[in-house]
Amino acid sequence: MTDTQRGLVPRLAACKILAAVDKGTALEDAFATQFKTVPIQDQPLVRELVLGVLRHGRLYEVLCRRYLKKGKQHPDLLRMLSLAAHQLFAMERIPAFAIGTTTVGCIRALKHPYLAGVVNAVVRKLTTVQVDSSLDDDESLVGPLLHLKRSDWPKNKMIRHGLPDALAEECAEATDEDLSYLTHRPPLCTVDYGEQVYEADAPILKREAPWTWWSDPQYALSGPVADGQCAVQDRSQGWMIDIVRPQAGALVLDVCASPGGKSRAFRQAGCRVISADCSLEKMERLSENLGLGRLVVQDGRFPAFAPKSFDYVVVDAPCSNSGVWARRPEAMRRYHAEDLASLKTLQMHLIEQAAALVKPSGQLIYSTCSLAAIENTGVASSLTGWQMVTEHTAWPNAWQAGAYCSVLERVAT
Repeated sequence: MTDTQRGLVPRLAACKILAAVDKGTALEDAFATQFKTVPIQDQPLVRELVLGVLRHGRLYEVLCRRYLKKGKQHPDLLRMLSLAAHQLFAMERIPAFAIGTTTVGCIRALKHPYLAGVVNAVVRKLTTVQVDSSLDDDESLVGPLLHLKRSDWPKNKMIRHGLPDALAEECAEATDEDLSYLTHRPPLCTVDYGEQVYEADAPILKREAPWTWWSDPQYALSGPVADGQCAVQDRSQGWMIDIVRPQAGALVLDVCASPGGKSRAFRQAGCRVISADCSLEKMERLSENLGLGRLVVQDGRFPAFAPKSFDYVVVDAPCSNSGVWARRPEAMRRYHAEDLASLKTLQMHLIEQAAALVKPSGQLIYSTCSLAAIENTGVASSLTGWQMVTEHTAWPNAWQAGAYCSVLERVAT
């Protein structure tokens, strides 16, 4: 097998995964199916290609369509061109000539030889709008726009950053820098179990005790995380404890606890924590992450606990994931008015049932990993008989994903 033929394998797999996702297959299921045919050393490349197109696909397709005839195009053509665009604008280690050669090879392997000339021409055109990001004086921006001549940026800023139009109202005042971080995955972050001292040569980018950011994720995962010194958690998820400052000894119910980060944080603060979620599968994940503890299978819409039993009740509600699209870019495809309305109905049901479990002097804590007001303030401020003590929205940046948290107390009567 030639080097070119070997180069086709991961790119063909990436195209097939994107096709499966377009048809409704869950992303991880699509990965699992295709990885059966991909050498293990090529699997990280496949994942990078797929996630890159899911994050920035709107931008890539618009750029590619500039050099195609107007009208309907074969989905395989658009997928392969988008994969080529990601390699050109976001993967500096791959030379342009290799991208053109493998993309043409892939479109032939997909049984569309008549499109080979089109692919070759479009890839060549894309290289003419490519720039060297090291010459760009806007160091605050991240993502593929850094490699694209500013004169060629799409006018629609949602398209520029690969974002759904339904988010436009929330982002009316956001700058290009702000928006670029919505699809930029920050470095791996961990939170320490107690005070930790790491080796002097550990690949650490930054430390803000108890938080550590790593330049080598595998070092952290196979070392400190595996050894139980710390746990993987995004910094934005830690703001809850910073805001609440719970009393040691307090009784806490974490209603939607999986994967367990917030339960762990309350435990570390000295609280007694019951971690609940709606399925045995989620219980298994909680058990893996938390070890021994009070774990309960419970649908938060139908609580199994006595009213007014807890000092703190935490509702980390299912949401649109708009704050973590860098990690879950496939969720962008579900971001539209109908889904947001359905999610708000679920969120309101969860928070209303959780409120009944809070002691008269206790606090209700509501959080999401969303940036949408309808899911955040729109839910927290709608709870009858409760008032918001404080709220905090963490916008994605170079070091963290996005998240929302609010603390509520009963209105005095």
